[in-house]
Amino acid sequence: VQPMSKHFGRVLAALRQEQRDENWRPWTQKHLGTLTGLGEDIIAKLEQGRRTPDAGTLALLAGALQLTAWE
Repeated sequence: VQPMSKHFGRVLAALRQEQRDENWRPWTQKHLGTLTGLGEDIIAKLEQGRRTPDAGTLALLAGALQLTAWE
């Protein structure tokens, strides 16, 4: 596992947890997985640094988290 993947995973988890659902609770991995169409298992692997995102995955995550390419 590459160190960059682990760092990305920590950042992704933090960004996900900053988001709030309609009850003002932090987003779950399941919620982000549903929004992106990636599924909860892929979100978990990304956050754990066990999977490296490709450009398409990054675009889906950025869209769901309302991030620009510069963020």
